[in-house]
Amino acid sequence: MDRVSEPPPNPVRPPQVTVAGGIVIVGSFFVVLQMWDRIAGLNSVDTRTTLTTYLDGSRLGRAGVDVAQLSTIVRVAAMAAAGCATAMLVLGWHVTRRSHTARAVLSVLAAVLLLSGLVSDWFVGSVAATFWACGIGAAVATLWFGPARLWFSGAPDAAAAAREPVPSRQPVPPGTPPSVPRLHAPVPPPAQEQPPPMQQAWPTASAPPPTTSYDGPQRPVRRRRPPALVCACVLTWFCTGLAALILLVSVVTLAQDAQPVLDEAYRQNPQLSEQGFSDHELLVVLYVVIGLVIASSVAAATFAVVLFLGHRWAWYALLTTAGVSTMFFLLSALGSPVGLLPVAASAVTIACLVRPEVRAWLLRR
Repeated sequence: MDRVSEPPPNPVRPPQVTVAGGIVIVGSFFVVLQMWDRIAGLNSVDTRTTLTTYLDGSRLGRAGVDVAQLSTIVRVAAMAAAGCATAMLVLGWHVTRRSHTARAVLSVLAAVLLLSGLVSDWFVGSVAATFWACGIGAAVATLWFGPARLWFSGAPDAAAAAREPVPSRQPVPPGTPPSVPRLHAPVPPPAQEQPPPMQQAWPTASAPPPTTSYDGPQRPVRRRRPPALVCACVLTWFCTGLAALILLVSVVTLAQDAQPVLDEAYRQNPQLSEQGFSDHELLVVLYVVIGLVIASSVAAATFAVVLFLGHRWAWYALLTTAGVSTMFFLLSALGSPVGLLPVAASAVTIACLVRPEVRAWLLRR
């Protein structure tokens, strides 16, 4: 019978998927920068003037919505767009690794990004976020059609199958009956002559019986930890230790002299005094936030230790902690670009944790 050609285990990635992944990564990066700049400038004079002009001739203004409430709407929409774009930065790389989950999540996040980008751009009179959201959505849509759909489904490429050589047939002599196979049957190997019964070698009493690898207890095979897992754990320990140290120094600074910190908070957000916040209430909020971040850092470091030991539940815990910390540090970095460094560290941790070799290593534990 003819040999049936099997599809390759790792089919070649179509250029369509590579281009779509690149558009998602680049577009998400620019959306994050755009939303960060928009939220940071909500208290500026130009933005307030734009929002006031919009309210003067719209139904929202006649309904009683003021500038502060509209600023909150824009801030929430921009935060949602920035959060979706941050997640899509990582998923855009994983979709090029043939991840079905990444493609499905990207489709959902693209719709949320488009909706939040439209809301954010509508009130401030901009089209930057909508432009990038439409481009990302179009790139994600191409992952469900054409060669990309076949690549994700595992179907063999028709063009590659046509290029495979056809196995040659041996010439059939004339007069061969139809029932006889047209290909030459393999010649059976010559039968080996068995020695006479009396000449067979009998095992002596001193010779041990033959053993196989299945006899006796086997020593457990210790599988090496993937480098991506080690990188995620080490990065988690370093970042959580550094964050805990900085926050402890901040607590000592607040306990000694809290007035400079309060003055800076009032300068960045003048509405605090108008909303009736006292110095004592602001200090309580700061202490609570610092305590929550320190507790989260300790929990993340503990999850990394348990994951390093091979417990599967710690993978879910550390992945969730990294995602929440990405959102938190993204919001806290609105006043300074330096705050984007923890966001990058959390994104790298997530990228390392969702590697296929890490999940395979955990499943074999």
